[in-house]
Amino acid sequence: MRSPAHSARLPLGAAPSRSELRHAAASGRVRRPVRGTYVRADVKSPWSRDYYAHPGADALWQGLTAAAAVLPPGAALADESAAYVWCGWWPRTPTPSMVVPHGTVPLRREGLRCRGAALPAGDIVLVSHLPVTSAQRTAIDLARNLPRPWAVAAVDALLHAHLVGPELLGSGLRAVPGGRGVRQAREVIALADAGAASPGESLTRLYLLDAGLGPVRTQVAFVGGRYVVDLLVRGKLIIEFEGRRHDEADHFVADRRRFNALSQLPGMAVLRLTWADLRDPAALVAQVRAALRQLGEDV
Repeated sequence: MRSPAHSARLPLGAAPSRSELRHAAASGRVRRPVRGTYVRADVKSPWSRDYYAHPGADALWQGLTAAAAVLPPGAALADESAAYVWCGWWPRTPTPSMVVPHGTVPLRREGLRCRGAALPAGDIVLVSHLPVTSAQRTAIDLARNLPRPWAVAAVDALLHAHLVGPELLGSGLRAVPGGRGVRQAREVIALADAGAASPGESLTRLYLLDAGLGPVRTQVAFVGGRYVVDLLVRGKLIIEFEGRRHDEADHFVADRRRFNALSQLPGMAVLRLTWADLRDPAALVAQVRAALRQLGEDV
């Protein structure tokens, strides 16, 4: 749908005028997340109720929808934007990211990030009506380009959603010519763990491994399989990472019962962490060291 400005899923006529668009925006029926591109304000993210739910999920999805409306031919949403479309991975910035094939001039527009790269047609997939880089390509791009801790967390998320596997990622990376980020990508893929069920778990696991406090196992069952814990360090220390859902009233009682049961396991301890702990990785590692020493571990 095109008019004096691009529009995406608008509740307007086939060719709304500028005045119609301005009136719709003023009334709150539409938003303009990307310059010259409008999207209905009632468009909902499919991940709004998922584990990665976030208060800004709908606005993020509207921005991705608007960005998809102005993609040049052969281009796709990419990087963290593609990861959100695939599995609800929350990007560090809501600004949509896209990649255009070599030979296409990157799009310069307020509200977008655009880069050029080799982009075979086979690397583009339509997901929820949005053209995005394939799950394999998305994981490899993130493994190469994100800061290392976030690269591990993002690849963990795609693995956890069963969208890719380590072998597929390894074969895909071998097909990538040498260049920036390839060495990091090899390390990230080797470190990735499909058991990590949230970015917080991924980052905690990585910080502990980097500190030499492994092995760290993910999703380990206890009490006859009744409880599956987030992380198990050295077979003795249970770590539960608590996100927003644990603050909700309907989870409070269940969490307390779970904590009490796990705390009574002989020869073991439970440490509960939150996002606040991740702001200081050194302090987080010190907490874990202290807990392991109390359990008789030489750390």
